[in-house]
Amino acid sequence: MTGFNKRTADLIAKTLKIASGETAPEKVENAFEALQGFRQSYCANDSVSVAAEHYLFTRYITSSDLLSGTAFFAAMPVLVPGYDFAKWLAKQAGTDIKTSDCESSEAHCWIRAWSYLGAYDGYGDRGEKTPKAPSHDKIVSGMCWPHKAPSK
Repeated sequence: MTGFNKRTADLIAKTLKIASGETAPEKVENAFEALQGFRQSYCANDSVSVAAEHYLFTRYITSSDLLSGTAFFAAMPVLVPGYDFAKWLAKQAGTDIKTSDCESSEAHCWIRAWSYLGAYDGYGDRGEKTPKAPSHDKIVSGMCWPHKAPSK
């Protein structure tokens, strides 16, 4: 795993370790809310925190009954780049898509890759048979080549 991916995986693991919840979806939801709260309170827009939050969000949505997890999982190839495109489009129009008072995070293929991995893991949390998720490095090399990992 690259340094960026290892730091992201470590942050996810630490956040999940301290999160409460009786079921995997509850634990993931609480971890997502804790990390999102931290990011919003401190305007933590470093790529590692953003990637970890996106991973936990897609894992939570896919594992929960909030939306049809199966439909969300299937729609990931459209939703994730669509969200990034919407953020880019908003910036071109001189505005921003934000979930807090902080500046919105930059779109990056390495962050998108963590979103996809969260969806794979969330689908598995539902107890449903899923295709084996490729390693994160394989997802990234397919999506991000020849781009380098974010430096921060």
